[in-house]
Amino acid sequence: MNHPTIHSRTALLQQAVNYETLPDAVLIRPKQLVASGLVPFSIVSVWRKTKAGTFPAPIKVAPAITAWRLGDIREWLKDPASYKAGVSA
Repeated sequence: MNHPTIHSRTALLQQAVNYETLPDAVLIRPKQLVASGLVPFSIVSVWRKTKAGTFPAPIKVAPAITAWRLGDIREWLKDPASYKAGVSA
């Protein structure tokens, strides 16, 4: 009997996703944020930049689940060097 291929969570995260077609309200978990290439640095750097206010603040979805709104990441991507959390363009 053939069993379907079972993908690990890491393999699923590495699959290509076209983030340009997703709505701004989509939530992206930390591993997806880094594995997708949306940010050019590690998750440790994401947290450091978040704390410094130079990266969007995440949303606490549940006690053990934190994610970023895709729309917030898109705002950051417009001008990462000048981004300040909580400041609208």
